[in-house]
Amino acid sequence: MNKKMIVKNTTTNQHYSLAEKTIILLPSLSNENVILHGIESGKEIRLNEDFNKIKYIQDVSEEFGSGKIFTHDIDITNIKCNKIIF
Repeated sequence: MNKKMIVKNTTTNQHYSLAEKTIILLPSLSNENVILHGIESGKEIRLNEDFNKIKYIQDVSEEFGSGKIFTHDIDITNIKCNKIIF
């Protein structure tokens, strides 16, 4: 089994992962989030290069008729955002 890790901002208590010039914001420090989105042990992350994507992971859903609807507030006041893709 590969070991994985995530990064925690101690100021905001937000958990992050990094992959291919992408910052991944994790909603919680669950085993599932670490397994699915964690940084693989031994993987090189170049911190001197710009990260050009932010991925928000949402793991809470609400029942809506026969399907599900996912809601999540995104604060982009401190983030430059050129486009949002759903």
